[in-house]
Amino acid sequence: MSRVDSHPPRPVPRPAFARWMWERSLELKAVAAEIGCSHEQVRLICLPFADRRRRVPTAELLERIVTFTDGEIRPADFYPPHLNGGMPSVPFEATP
Repeated sequence: MSRVDSHPPRPVPRPAFARWMWERSLELKAVAAEIGCSHEQVRLICLPFADRRRRVPTAELLERIVTFTDGEIRPADFYPPHLNGGMPSVPFEATP
């Protein structure tokens, strides 16, 4: 008899910006228009930390994101916890 693992899959750690957009039901294109970049760029910065395709926003884009989110998202939120002084990252499954 095989044992069935009843545990849910582990959440995939992503930048907090991905959760922020998802919680507000914001689409990539709408966010991109607000922060002045392409929807593909928004998608790439919201990929899981372990994804090789993930990108970190430029300093200019980070400033626009901080302004757009009224400071709820900070530059450190785009780096894994072990690189940003141990700040907790928010595990997150859904894609915006």
